[in-house]
Amino acid sequence: MSQQQFLPETYDLFVLGVLEGEELEAFQKHLAEGGGVARAELVKAEARVAQVGLLAPEIEPPAHARRDLMQAIAPSRPPRRSFPALAWGLAAAMLLVASLASWRMLTLQNQFNEVQQRMADLDQQHEALRAETDTYRQVLEIVSAPGTISVSLGAADSPELHAYWNEQQGLVLAGQNMPTLSPNRAYQLWVIPKAGPPQDAGVFRPEPDGRVLMIRPLGLAPGDASALAITDEPESGSPQPTTQPIWVGPLG
Repeated sequence: MSQQQFLPETYDLFVLGVLEGEELEAFQKHLAEGGGVARAELVKAEARVAQVGLLAPEIEPPAHARRDLMQAIAPSRPPRRSFPALAWGLAAAMLLVASLASWRMLTLQNQFNEVQQRMADLDQQHEALRAETDTYRQVLEIVSAPGTISVSLGAADSPELHAYWNEQQGLVLAGQNMPTLSPNRAYQLWVIPKAGPPQDAGVFRPEPDGRVLMIRPLGLAPGDASALAITDEPESGSPQPTTQPIWVGPLG
């Protein structure tokens, strides 16, 4: 037989002294003809068995276990001699070590997956926090910039809506208690110029709690506008208002 026909387990069984009959003769022939490769594998097997043997107590299996084993294999092959007590102990220890190693590997893999998921969640939270911080920094820059004007939209009983408009840095719309929109609808902000049609200043949907914070660059100076207005439009927006303004904030 060639070297590839004998698995490491066969070497282990030979060292344990449980090979018999034709298997034993074939393996002994293999060792005689296999040269240095076969001897090297045998040395490895002896080392493995010796290490596992340190974990196994010498136990004598129950008599009925040996009898049941012999009866189970009797129809297909000739009877074998009983395993030595040490062989039974080593086999049990090897099975225990393999089971513990498999359980430990599964546990470590689960722990590694949990750590990876926590790291991914933390990365997402960090990105969201950084984006929110950038937004608030832009809002602060616009609100505090020289030349920024403040525009209040709506009546006293309307949602709190304020716009802060700086010619160089753009416009901030901030509000709360905004009414919930119907599906597939959105609010659209318009700049009403002193001359010409309304100009789109952005489409938005409030947060579930009614808050809104929107930053938009505008190509029109506050001095050229007469008002800001908000209408209810399709969620993708409209080129021109399709409904009457819900909230209006006059300029000047």
